[in-house]
Amino acid sequence: MVTNLTFDGDQLGWAIEQAPVAIALFDRQLCYRIASDRWLEYHGLDVTHPPVGLRYTDLFPQAPQHWVDRYRRCLDFTLATSDSGYLPLPNGPAIWMHWHASPWVDLNNEVCGLILHAERVEESIEVNLSWARAVQFSPDLYSIFYLDGRIKHVNAAWSKTLGYGPMDVCNRSFYELVHPEDLPQCEMAIEQLLAGQPLTNLENRYRHQDGSYHWLQWSAMVEFDRGEIYAVARDITERHDANEALARSETQLREQAKTLEQTLNDLNNTQMQLVQTEKLSTLGQMLAGVAHEINNPVNFIYGNLLHAKEYTQDLLNLIALYRQEYESPSPELQDAIDASDLDFLIDDLPQLLTSMRLGADRIKEIVSSLRNFSRADTHATTTNIHNCLNSTLTILQNRIKDSPNRPATIIEQDYGDIPTIQGYAGPLSQVFMNILSNALDALEEGSATKSYSDIVANPNRITIATRSDAQNVYITISDNGPGMPEAVRSQLFEPFFTTKPSGKGTGLGLSICYQIITEKHRGCITCTSPVTDGCGTMFSISLPLEPPINA
Repeated sequence: MVTNLTFDGDQLGWAIEQAPVAIALFDRQLCYRIASDRWLEYHGLDVTHPPVGLRYTDLFPQAPQHWVDRYRRCLDFTLATSDSGYLPLPNGPAIWMHWHASPWVDLNNEVCGLILHAERVEESIEVNLSWARAVQFSPDLYSIFYLDGRIKHVNAAWSKTLGYGPMDVCNRSFYELVHPEDLPQCEMAIEQLLAGQPLTNLENRYRHQDGSYHWLQWSAMVEFDRGEIYAVARDITERHDANEALARSETQLREQAKTLEQTLNDLNNTQMQLVQTEKLSTLGQMLAGVAHEINNPVNFIYGNLLHAKEYTQDLLNLIALYRQEYESPSPELQDAIDASDLDFLIDDLPQLLTSMRLGADRIKEIVSSLRNFSRADTHATTTNIHNCLNSTLTILQNRIKDSPNRPATIIEQDYGDIPTIQGYAGPLSQVFMNILSNALDALEEGSATKSYSDIVANPNRITIATRSDAQNVYITISDNGPGMPEAVRSQLFEPFFTTKPSGKGTGLGLSICYQIITEKHRGCITCTSPVTDGCGTMFSISLPLEPPINA
């Protein structure tokens, strides 16, 4: 609407005063020219001293900028416009104002200014009075935003929840109040709204006037005809804090459960080690006692065999001399010589003594192996890896040699020139015993479905190799048995894991081996087993040359 006024000053002033609404006229520079007393009173200005010549922005420096922009567009394009909102007064509180602006033209249809109609509405009643009554006292935060994010109106809950009154936030961008970490989420939500999709259950943090942050849950929709966003939020700070506290408690409980589980595993392992250690200690004591008891008579026999051989040789020499001096023995003597088969005795007796010597040597070797295996080392000592391996093989000889059902297992010893290490000979012998025993078990299992001739054609084989470098000694023990699936191989070193039938295995052997190598010697033990049948299994052990920390 374009208004054409032709009254003189007095007539114009009288007409403005008679209007049922507050009216003011401004020129093209938005400088005040004339207004009704009602308009001056509405805006907190002195009726007796009208602010003639002052700009609108000087009269109301805190007026929303978009109002001023719309006044200027009205002047430029001669288009009437209207709006509602809070207007901060220079000497008083903000008032809710509904205004209507239209161009003021002269008789030549030239725009010479702006006519502003204003209607003051009570602060507790907003643009839509029915909406205001419903939301003004709601505990939820009701808001109207412009499409660019500026706050147009808020209800009283904003003050109760965030500490802001309408004057504190109106015409400010709500982005200023959002926590920096939540800004990207808010921007995406606004894009969603502007695309015509309602927004529900958006959670973000808004800054309180005291600087703290409250968690709010938003729902919103866009009224494109009015160019406004209607939103409602609920303070969920307590619920969010409770959820976070619950999450922290759950995390702590999970960590405590994990710690308790680990403690239980440690206790089980400790119990297992104590039981195994006690068994090994008892076995070691028994083996040491048996070895000691065997060793005494064996040493007696071994020591006297040398003398027996010398005495026997002397007697044989004496018999030869007698036969030389008495070539024609008496009939009675000749009968005795024939009955005793003297020539056979003279030939076999030295061999018999030699066999007894070999048997005594074998017994001494077995006794030495038993003593090495039963050693209860409390401190690291100089240890010869080859001696540990050989002692273990000696003890296992009964399982290695041939039997009626199968030929002997071939033991290939690819020993390198390795140095001694600082370690524990007894526990290392126990490791080699477990690995070699498992290898023999695997070979026997693989041979169960093969004939004797098949095994002869492709004999069972265990290869032991040793190497070293400047830091470590390396031992590999491999067999050509059936191997094992990955599901078994991955659990080999876990306590109580076994694939053997009940009563034949406890599942502790390889777990103890792992602890002896990794904890007692600070080394490493791994197992590989290709899927292809006949490729068998290989255990690889590395032991540092430096003395380990005494366990």
